[in-house]
Amino acid sequence: MRKFVLIPVLVALVGTIAPASAHPGHDRPKITVFRFLQPPLRAGIDEVLKVVAHDPNSWISEIQVRWEDAAGDGGIVFAHTYCLQDPDFSDPGTPAKLKIPIRFDHPGRYHIEARAISSRRCLGGDGQQT
Repeated sequence: MRKFVLIPVLVALVGTIAPASAHPGHDRPKITVFRFLQPPLRAGIDEVLKVVAHDPNSWISEIQVRWEDAAGDGGIVFAHTYCLQDPDFSDPGTPAKLKIPIRFDHPGRYHIEARAISSRRCLGGDGQQT
């Protein structure tokens, strides 16, 4: 008798398990990869920063990268993905993968940060999250 009771309980539990996310553990936009392709970095040439961003419920529409040295000199790059990772809006949560050139004008220490912005329909102003 125990076998008959256990099987329906197991079937009910399996039916309630949610599918695993490709980038689990977050419910807002998140940068999951942030690294330079050719370390060590050198001043005076374009270096390439690889950024992968993911929003499990939407689409990444923009990546912003800001860097500055101790004197506050640096720049900001706005990499717009728009709807390139999913033009038909058929698969929310598709990661946006970018390679962004950054130029460090002189040797030294730099502070680098990035933000990912997502939109429900890959259009600016439409439910954006950062």
